[in-house]
This record gives sequence, structure tokens and C-alpha cells, in this order.
Amino acid sequence: LHNYPKNKINQRIDELLHFFDLANWKKKRIKKFSKGMRQKLGFIQAIIHEPEIIFLDEPQTGLDPKARIKIRQYLKTLKEQKKTIFIASHMLREISEICEKIAFINNGEIIKFDRIENMEKFLKKLAPYLEKNIDPVIVESPVQYNPSSKNLTICYDGRPESKGEIFKILGKDFESDFTVISFSQSK
Repeated sequence: LHNYPKNKINQRIDELLHFFDLANWKKKRIKKFSKGMRQKLGFIQAIIHEPEIIFLDEPQTGLDPKARIKIRQYLKTLKEQKKTIFIASHMLREISEICEKIAFINNGEIIKFDRIENMEKFLKKLAPYLEKNIDPVIVESPVQYNPSSKNLTICYDGRPESKGEIFKILGKDFESDFTVISFSQSK
């Protein structure tokens, strides 16, 4: 518990179990918990000692809508307390309610780091030109970056005017990150 005061720990446990609707399960074995209950318990374990820096990996995975709201609500409280929160998530909506800045990471490397509103503007600009019906066997996302080969792959709708608009967006929004030096289109 990272030296959390012994005389306050039971109160802290009860407070968190109550907030996350687990108070009735306090004396139960964890193996009887559902996936969502275990996820909430894991979140409690991460914050029980009131750390200044919190790292969370997909904190809302496996949770029902009510529990997701509770997690976001608690994260907002931590944000108000000026805690530093790092969240790994593929859900931009989840992150945008809590975080001020976002980093896109591909193959372990940061490919874009900016304020949420700037990233949302970029994605909204690009969205009308992206292919909507991508086969997940071929590629998981319509935008991918491979840092080792320095290739950016964008699966777009195939229209020539879309290609032109994508080049404008890349040239403007990513000009400080990279320069487009070549382009190839798969057949």
C-alpha cells in the first residue's frame, strides 16, 4: 500500500468499495467476481494509496455502461486533484473526457502528440476520405504508420479528389512531424 497510513486504510477500502458498488462483496473471494468486478477491483488497487501519477491500461474494458461512468467520474475527480493520469486506450471518446493531450503510438513509437481538440480536428478532416468497409484480415485501421520503414498507410475511398484532400491535410497538420517524399498506390 506504499506506506498509506495504517489508521486510514480500512476507511479508504470501504470508501472505494462503496463508490464502485463492491461493498457487498468485501468478504467474498475474488474468483467469484465477474470480469467487470475484477476490472473495478484492479482500478481500486491502482488508486487506493492515492498516487500522484497513475498509469491505466484500458481501464474500461469489460465494464458495463454504469461502471464505465463511475470510472470516468472518478478519473475526473483525480484530474481535479491535479493528479497525472496516463491512459492507454483505443477509445478516443473515453480519453477525451479525461485527458488534455493524446499520443498516437504505433509499434511502440509515438507518431503524433498533441492536444485532444487538435487531434479530433485532424481525424474529422480525414474521416470523410477513409475507406469505411475495411476487411480486418487485411488491415485493422484505415490509418497505419510503420516507424521502421517510415511508411504511412491510409486506406481511402479511392477517389482522386480524396487523394488530393488527404495530401493537403497531411502537408498542413503533420508538416512539423514529417514530409511526404513519395506516394504509391496499391492496385
